[in-house]
Amino acid sequence: MIASSIYKHTRIYKHTRFLSLALAYLILAGCGSQTYVEPKVQTLDSPRSLDERNVSPTSFRTERRVRPLSLIMPELNSIVNQQPRNPKPFNSAICIEAMLAAEKVKHAEMLLSVAGRCDTTALSTADRELYYLKYQNTLQEKSFWTRSMQVFESNDYLQKHILFSEGAKTELTLLEAQALEMLGDHWSAAQTRATLLGKYQRVPAPPQASKLLKRNDQKLWNNLLFISHNDIVRHARSTPRSPLRSWLELVEILKNPRLTAPERSNAIEIWERSWSDRNLLGNWRPPANLRKTKSAATREITQLAVVIPLSGPLAKAGRAVQSGLIAANIESQSSGSGIARLKFYDSHNQMFETMYNRAVRDGAHAIIGPLAKSRVEQLHTSLTEIPVLALNYVADSLPPPENVIQFGLAAEDEAKQLATFAAQANIGSVLVLHTAKDWAQRAAQSFEEHWGNTGGQSTRQVLHSEESYQTEIASALGVQLSTQRKSQIQGLLGKRVEFKPRRRQDVDAVVVFSNDRQLAIIKPLLAYHYAGDLPVLSSSRAYSANEKNYRDLAGVLFVDMPFLLEKNRYSKKVSKPIQENYQLARLFAMGVDAYNLTPELALMSTLRQGGWSGLTGELSLDQQRLNRKLSGATINRNGSKAITNSEFIAKLAD
Repeated sequence: MIASSIYKHTRIYKHTRFLSLALAYLILAGCGSQTYVEPKVQTLDSPRSLDERNVSPTSFRTERRVRPLSLIMPELNSIVNQQPRNPKPFNSAICIEAMLAAEKVKHAEMLLSVAGRCDTTALSTADRELYYLKYQNTLQEKSFWTRSMQVFESNDYLQKHILFSEGAKTELTLLEAQALEMLGDHWSAAQTRATLLGKYQRVPAPPQASKLLKRNDQKLWNNLLFISHNDIVRHARSTPRSPLRSWLELVEILKNPRLTAPERSNAIEIWERSWSDRNLLGNWRPPANLRKTKSAATREITQLAVVIPLSGPLAKAGRAVQSGLIAANIESQSSGSGIARLKFYDSHNQMFETMYNRAVRDGAHAIIGPLAKSRVEQLHTSLTEIPVLALNYVADSLPPPENVIQFGLAAEDEAKQLATFAAQANIGSVLVLHTAKDWAQRAAQSFEEHWGNTGGQSTRQVLHSEESYQTEIASALGVQLSTQRKSQIQGLLGKRVEFKPRRRQDVDAVVVFSNDRQLAIIKPLLAYHYAGDLPVLSSSRAYSANEKNYRDLAGVLFVDMPFLLEKNRYSKKVSKPIQENYQLARLFAMGVDAYNLTPELALMSTLRQGGWSGLTGELSLDQQRLNRKLSGATINRNGSKAITNSEFIAKLAD
């Protein structure tokens, strides 16, 4: 299947850049001598094991005799040295042998360099299968998801893969779906996986392939659950009658926020009769327990208790959440699908267990709150009979009780998304700058952990005070070392020399965790220290309503919740104090999402997956914690501008 076209606008540029890097690597290997000194072999430890491999025929898995890589390199060097500025592509025989030799010693970088220079036009069908399988598996082991999609979208692959064996086509289809998922294109991934539905209905599948195809069905279902309700409706209308269409129609029912519990129950029954009577589902029913799903989907909440601080130090935050809850309740009541009764309890100076028992006695079917982290921690020693949506996160080492789901605006979620974007843009090394604030340190730590899992390199520098920013940034960029080298040279020569300081050249981007006022100081300092050409990434705190900072922040790429980046039906329902304080505005959006999510918690817990489009971002449930994916944006002199994920990645890669 041809993948989504949203990545194609960067294909030519990135493919050319990749070939240039590969070429440079090989030229350097051959410069000055025909003797190649083989680089130190690095063990390839993939951060994520792709469980959709080894599907292709046994013939592809047998060992082929190949020479050691050190014996093959002189031939590669001689090809490069014949025309150093424009070396010829590697012929088919040397290409496949070099790739296999590089794989044998776990030298992924060399395998990718050779693959990028291979003349695929002369490859036999069997060797072309082997080439794409080795190339794609290695790209995905290194988390080069964008580059993986570029290869899948290349003309040679699109024209030739239809001739491959069934095993090879199955494995490559699974790899393509994996790349699309990692790039966030869940609909294209679902369409790709749908091509394997019923693949072995007439001819029994090998045991290994059968197991993987069942897993493919589960991942296809999960992809559909990650798609917003509006997009599901659109895709269902444009998809021909098929098992995929039936799955889309079921997800449409499950994710429809306008349906009451009785209406949803009736819709599921009609869906079952409709598709069973036509016998179109066959053995392709979605991998979900329909009885359990139906029970969860039709669970009704008529009374909701909200336990948040309405007085004391956290009163402003609590009132902002309360405003969002009330606005969402009014909106839902107008459509006839809202919760009948909403009751608030002030949690200031109160133990949560006391408030919980009071709410249960009052007839609550679910509870939203508490807000303070210390209060959420109390939940871990409490037994709850009704669902609780806590409005904060606690340490992962403390698993919450079964009925408790955590929902918060954690900086860690934003940091992980920035790391994902950087990996998708093929950024190699980043400089992480962060202030000494607790949230900034947690965000920097989260970024480095996620970035390291994608194979990226990073250097971290804490910024202690605004007075020390210049010295600390200069040190982090290596400008001071450049100045020291100048002094050493002048000392050796005994005279002044013309000199222009240089920053370190192994940094491809800068990630900053600070507020907007601090970033307005940091970004000009980056330019002053010769790093003005590097892309700057930041969290939602990079942007506020302070117009004075827009000029200094122009060009910064950041992530934030849709509520602050796009106009929506709640935009005019926010009071002026909240509009003027972006942190309170975020809590208002959190209140709206908490209200709309609560009736869906039982269903989300049953499905154990699923994306839900909210004002705070795309929300999904993982181990009783709601994770957020935010929208990308950039800052210009007039304010912020929302951009798509592909635009964000393209700007980062330029």
